[in-house]
Amino acid sequence: MRQAARYEPHTGTVLGLLRPSRFPSADDACYILLMARGVKRRRGFTRLSPKRQITLPLAVVEQAGIRPGEELAVAVDDQGRVVVSRSSAETVGDRRRRALEQVAGALPDVWPVGALDELRSEWR
Repeated sequence: MRQAARYEPHTGTVLGLLRPSRFPSADDACYILLMARGVKRRRGFTRLSPKRQITLPLAVVEQAGIRPGEELAVAVDDQGRVVVSRSSAETVGDRRRRALEQVAGALPDVWPVGALDELRSEWR
């Protein structure tokens, strides 16, 4: 029999394996391994998750001025270091805008003059 999970309220840590009887529904038939919260990391360091994701430290993000959703380039240099930098290449948003500019007005005379204005007025 596996040991039940132990919750330490003063640290917010859950340790061990949960048995089905510990779930909100006793019908659940699986075990979940929970990782302790509040794991201490060395300042400026991060770990690669099982999904190959990293979390950038807040101080680094703020110093670099990186915003959520910003596209970043990832490369490996000659010494095997992983380098994360702003993408100097065209971003996804830039490519989409360029594609729209290329096709805008490509289908003249599809709608009679004023037909689209009439449809838009119905939306209001």
